[in-house]
Amino acid sequence: MADSKKSNDDKKRTTQKWIVQGYVVDRSRHQFAPPTDIIELDDRLLIMIEIAGMKNDAFTIVLRNRQLVISGQRQQTSLNNPIFHQAEISYGAFRIEIALPWSSDPNKVRANYHNGFLQIELLRQPPRNIPINTGS
Repeated sequence: MADSKKSNDDKKRTTQKWIVQGYVVDRSRHQFAPPTDIIELDDRLLIMIEIAGMKNDAFTIVLRNRQLVISGQRQQTSLNNPIFHQAEISYGAFRIEIALPWSSDPNKVRANYHNGFLQIELLRQPPRNIPINTGS
């Protein structure tokens, strides 16, 4: 029975690796790392970040070449003499760096923050034919 469970766990891990293959997400140097999904569709890439308790202007989103950087800081509410019985919510600075597999037009990137989720949509930039000049 244990071997069967282990085998199923190994298959699940292999499947998860395959799904996220091609995307490198770096977020190890900061206080906390909000859960992030990267979903590739035919014509666009969707990035969903679960991060409740923030305001729209608390995020910074920067696209440079094929690197997307999302950063911000979730502030903890000030309380007088709090006694925590349980503390699982992370606060402070975060930074998520995503290496993109293809270029996207920075002017067509859309971001929406609703119900605790930041959703970023990057349209796939179509390939561009480059004319070759004849030497004369």
